Amino acid sequence: MNDSSPEVDKLKGSAKSAAGKASGDKGLEAEGKTDKIQAEGRQAAEEIRDTAREAAESLRNGPKH
Repeated sequence: MNDSSPEVDKLKGSAKSAAGKASGDKGLEAEGKTDKIQAEGRQAAEEIRDTAREAAESLRNGPKH
């Protein structure tokens, strides 16, 4: 499993895609785009998890007056 942050993985994907485009390597370009999309999905999943955790915490603590 990859331990780097989604932000770092998005940058790596963008760099790989740019390198592929600059060199004419369509496979590398596509791989970079795929890496970036996967990182964006992972970031979205982390945000959803955090929001759900905050909502559960709020429910446990009850309404604030």
